[in-house]
Amino acid sequence: MSDVICVDVVVDVPSSQVDRAYTYRTTSDEPPLGARVRVPFGGRTVSGWVISPPKAIEGGDGQLKSIVAVEDAAQSFGPVAVRLAAWLRRRYACTFREALAAVAPRILAGGERATFSFVKSPPAADRLATMLHRAFGARAFTVIAASRACARARMRMPGAQLSVRLAALVRQGVVERSARRAARAAKARAQMQRVFLLDAAAAKGKVQARLAAVLAENGGQLLIADAKRRAGASGDAVRRAQRAGVVRVQSEERGLEAASASEKAPAFVATAEQRAAIERLDALAKDGGGVALLHGVTGSGKTFVYSRLVDRVRSRGGRAIVLVPEIALTPQTAGRFQALFGSHVGVLHSGLSGGERARVWEDAGAGRIDIVVGARSAVFAPLPDLSLIVVDEEHEPSYKQDVAPRYDAAAVARERMAGGGLVVLGSATPSLESYWEAGCGTIAYVPMRTRATAAPLPPVEIEDMTGQGARSAGSAIGPALLAAMEQTIARGEKVLLFVNRRGYAGLLLCRACGFAPRCKRCAVSLVLHTADHALRCHVCGDAFRAPATCPKCGAPDLLPYGSGTQRVEEEIQFALPGARIVRMDSDTTGTRGAHARLLDQFGGAANVLVGTQMIAKGLDFPTVTLVGVVSADLDLNRPDFRAAERTFALLTQVAGRAGRAMPGSRVIVQTYTPAHYAVRMAAAHDYESFARKELALRRELRYPPFGRLAYIGVSGTDLRATATEADKIAQVLRRDSAGVEVLGPAPDPLPKARGEHRARIALKSATLDALLDACTLAQSLHRSRETRVTTVVDPR
Repeated sequence: MSDVICVDVVVDVPSSQVDRAYTYRTTSDEPPLGARVRVPFGGRTVSGWVISPPKAIEGGDGQLKSIVAVEDAAQSFGPVAVRLAAWLRRRYACTFREALAAVAPRILAGGERATFSFVKSPPAADRLATMLHRAFGARAFTVIAASRACARARMRMPGAQLSVRLAALVRQGVVERSARRAARAAKARAQMQRVFLLDAAAAKGKVQARLAAVLAENGGQLLIADAKRRAGASGDAVRRAQRAGVVRVQSEERGLEAASASEKAPAFVATAEQRAAIERLDALAKDGGGVALLHGVTGSGKTFVYSRLVDRVRSRGGRAIVLVPEIALTPQTAGRFQALFGSHVGVLHSGLSGGERARVWEDAGAGRIDIVVGARSAVFAPLPDLSLIVVDEEHEPSYKQDVAPRYDAAAVARERMAGGGLVVLGSATPSLESYWEAGCGTIAYVPMRTRATAAPLPPVEIEDMTGQGARSAGSAIGPALLAAMEQTIARGEKVLLFVNRRGYAGLLLCRACGFAPRCKRCAVSLVLHTADHALRCHVCGDAFRAPATCPKCGAPDLLPYGSGTQRVEEEIQFALPGARIVRMDSDTTGTRGAHARLLDQFGGAANVLVGTQMIAKGLDFPTVTLVGVVSADLDLNRPDFRAAERTFALLTQVAGRAGRAMPGSRVIVQTYTPAHYAVRMAAAHDYESFARKELALRRELRYPPFGRLAYIGVSGTDLRATATEADKIAQVLRRDSAGVEVLGPAPDPLPKARGEHRARIALKSATLDALLDACTLAQSLHRSRETRVTTVVDPR
């Protein structure tokens, strides 16, 4: 028997039960590594990725099935991406399919489609090619148009087989393939529909249950096209699920975030500290790379250092990725790099439509751009000759992906550069893991201890709110902060107010009986939003009309309790009528270009910016001389070993927005726990003392960096089934996972969400390999169709 040429394929089927490569015969034209193909699988035809070069199997195997069609050979990826996906699969306990989808997304989605055109005459013996050449000549055509031409010529050919033949003609150099943008993708604004999971327990039938499961696995929301494809659901099925209360479908406007028009290239000259940092980092880059922690106080000019380092890397033929933690920072950071490097910069983040993302991805892969600026997922941008990845504000938890694969962008950056290249972790408040590594000499340490403008760090005043109740009459803004705001505005300067909650109030509370409305699907209180007088769940997104009286006792004493961004904005408008306020939270930034537009407003005529965490990092407005923190305590009360670290980092970062160029700046922090060490040390700008104290506590409890941590989550609509599955997994892990401490199961910090009950098992280990083995075992133990199991390695 002759040898059979085969390739290994990972099928695009969302099930851990098929998490391996399958071998398929190829046609005479082997698909390249990373090509998207269509293959027979389980009685149907599915998509998949080729993850091996062609190989010969001696004697062949009559049981092997053949590849049906090559979907996308032109957009294939190479062995480096396959190795990265394999690393992701092991490192974050996900499936190979999930890892490949992160490394090589479907870049022709979202308004683009493949087109073909003849570049030379086909061989006369090829009847199909000759017919198509007569039909189209040099004009571009799609697979659909080619299929219609076949029908007119009475040459019946399935679309999948036609795709295979066209791909062969491309490889023979007879036909050229390109991506043509559909008309709707060329529009500046594109309306898309997104489907949100409301209540998994309300699902009726297998299709609705599958749709709910797919949404739950993807953070509770997906574009409707993705949701239908992954769940195998029709449009009618989605509409029925919407009527049943399982999902909510809403249109949203998506599009490219324009960089701020006011951004210009920095004109200042590098300080001595900046020059020293640039030289040290550049020397590392030239010497083979590695990892470096750039620990610079707020306002020390870390972005300037990044830009000079990128420039030097480019001068040697290299390319760079610059990551930022929040979509709100992308316009400002991208604007700075575009001012310096022009069209060589591409922007990638979740606010882009599929077509816009595809264009940047294609330009990066083709080497048409040298720098990619973006949020978390930009770490996978396929730049050739990648030599530098910058992770700005590296301590931020937003670098951790919250759906599978639950990767950490900083860790992925390290893996990508492990073969040669530099990773720069930049922060004024480094994660304790990075700071510990730098102290041990595992990574390089590059400090910048003074501000680029030589301005001192602003003094921080701690305002104890425990005695303010009667005087402030329930106001979110205390008298000291209000007086400081009035003075700042009168001087023509700007105020930034940080509020850790969006909406109007944290909840409605009946003063007569203590009742507070809660979401019936999620274990959280409903948040009052005054724009539409609605109570909203910030987990599932459902909304209800706010009642006039208490639903429990009928009393009219149902009043707001706690303060959100809307309420703070209202208080300022009442107390300071001359204030021109910009509010920046997820309620005001949901449309295309909103981030850049709001920041431009604040940089112009507005003088007060009220916002959530998205305004606390990286923003640079020289005329901000007063920063107020409305409540510094919310993060301290979270059931998380990082609670103190997050509070310290947030207060330090917010305080750093003040006094970056003007003297006389102030920071006022309102708190009910003024004696807590995280608050006191943040007020003193004393990172080293905080790190020493917190690291000592972590060492006692063997938390990172002195141990490795993972969470196994079990969720399901049936409480008993969820608890039973969690108990079963925990028992086996205790028995079979040597070197791993198993804690729980216990209720998740959010014990119910979107109709699903949630339990959590914590795993602690001294070694990463033992931890990952336990995570893999936990995934293999899951067999119940009534529950889902998720794994979070190295939670942030």
